[in-house]
Amino acid sequence: MKVSGRAIFRVLPLAALLAAGTLSLAGGASAGDETKRPAAIAQAWGEAVVQVKVVMKYRVVMQGREIRKGESEIEALGTVIDPSGLTVLSNTNIDPTKTYADMLKKAKSGGEDMGNFDIESSFAEVRMMLPDGSELPARVVLRDKDLDLAFVRPSEKPAKPLIAVDLSKDGKPAMFDEVLFLGRMGVIGGRVPSASIFRVEAVVRKPRSYYLVDQNAVSGRLGSPAFTMDGKMVGILLLRAMETQEGGTGPLEMVFGGISRLGIYPVILPSDEVAAVARQATEKQPVDP
Repeated sequence: MKVSGRAIFRVLPLAALLAAGTLSLAGGASAGDETKRPAAIAQAWGEAVVQVKVVMKYRVVMQGREIRKGESEIEALGTVIDPSGLTVLSNTNIDPTKTYADMLKKAKSGGEDMGNFDIESSFAEVRMMLPDGSELPARVVLRDKDLDLAFVRPSEKPAKPLIAVDLSKDGKPAMFDEVLFLGRMGVIGGRVPSASIFRVEAVVRKPRSYYLVDQNAVSGRLGSPAFTMDGKMVGILLLRAMETQEGGTGPLEMVFGGISRLGIYPVILPSDEVAAVARQATEKQPVDP
C-alpha cells in the first residue's frame, strides 16, 4: 500500500497532537498526585498536632527591684511523639520570658544599656486540648532552653492511645527541598487542622544539625512537625538563638532587619535530635520551672 507524501504530512500533525494530548494527560495526573501528597500527609498525622494551654505566672525584676508581676494564659502548638501523650513544644511558645529578656538586654535606648533586667516565670496550669474537643491536665516534664525544647505529659492516662508522629522514620531534605508543616488553628479558627509549605534555605551541620527556613515560618507555627513531601518526619520547628556581633538594636532596626538581627532564627531541629532529648523526658519527673 502506497501513501502519498501529502497524506503523510496530514497524518503527522494529527499524530503530534495526539501525542501532545497524551503527554498533557500524563502530566496532569502527575500534578494531581503531587497535590494529593500533602493532603494525605495531613490526613495521616494531623491529629498528632494539639494545642497546649498554659497559665504562666511571671515576675519582672529590674536592678533587683520587682516592677511588675502577673499571670498570663498562653496557647501553643504541640506535637505528640508517643501514644502515651508525651508532647514536644517550642519552649519559647510556652514561656517567652527568656526570649523577651534576652531581647531587652541586647536592645539599647539612646545608646544606654537596659541594665540588670530579668523575668522570672512558673507554670500554674497546663492542659492539652485534644482534636476531639476533650482536655487532659498535663505537666511539664523537661525543658532544654538552649534547644528551645519543652516536653509535657498528661497527668493522667488518656482514655485511648493518642495519634503520635514517628521520630524514627526521619527524612533528610536538601537545600531548596519543600517541607510541609502541620499545624492547628486557635480558638478563633475553631481549632481546625492547618498546613503550609516552605523551602529549606540552608542545611547546617556544625556545631549542631538543623534546617534553616524562611523567617515567615515562625508565625503561628512554632512546635509544628515538618515532613518531607514523601511523608517522612523531618523534625520540629523551633527558634534558634545565637550570639551576634550586632550593636544595639532598637525598634527601627527590628523593622528593617527582622528577628535575625537579634540572632534568632526559625529552624527545624531534626527528628533524631528531638528523639535524643525525648528519651530523657520519659525518665524525668514533672519540673517546676
